[in-house]
Amino acid sequence: MQRFSRLWQKTAALTLRSEAWGHLLCLAGLVASLMLLAHLAEASAPEGVEEGHAYIPAGTELSLRLEREVSSKDVSEGDFVPVVVLGDLRLNGVVVIRSKADVRAVVAKNRPAGVYGRSGLLVIEMKSVQTENGITVPLRGTEEKKVAHHDNALTQGVVGGLFIKGAQAVYKKGSFFTAVVDTDVDLGVSKEDLAQVMCEQGKVAAAP
Repeated sequence: MQRFSRLWQKTAALTLRSEAWGHLLCLAGLVASLMLLAHLAEASAPEGVEEGHAYIPAGTELSLRLEREVSSKDVSEGDFVPVVVLGDLRLNGVVVIRSKADVRAVVAKNRPAGVYGRSGLLVIEMKSVQTENGITVPLRGTEEKKVAHHDNALTQGVVGGLFIKGAQAVYKKGSFFTAVVDTDVDLGVSKEDLAQVMCEQGKVAAAP
């Protein structure tokens, strides 16, 4: 009887130890899960974006189109250039930037063609575009057009005593450009309300 009692006590002690280890393992698993959820929550809300808000990720690429011909002889640095978005930008199936939305693009550098065959230079920089609900999206993108220097024309000009003018840098109407979103952009609306807000704002923008 005493042997049975001792055996029962040992078994009970082992059972308690096993249960204690089980509780510790469960607790460790719970802590790890909470840490993972916290990490995922941080990852889902980049810097500058409010938790739960829809946002356009940095690096998102936009296709753009030039709406009229631009020549180095006709523009000055700082002039605005007519560029539009080519195709809707959608987030979770919702249009956040409409096709043909105006892009803020400027002449960053300009050098008209000159005498002795000096070539023209024209640099266009993409600055920003607006979403359907009026959020400004900063862009990063530069297009440079440079005409090769005409060495032969320069030689003829010097030898013949003529002022031979180089070619202008020209972007044809319909030229395609590319720009990327510079930073994560908070759209100022929750993911759940994104479709409704963008739809309402789109109707307002389209109204006469």
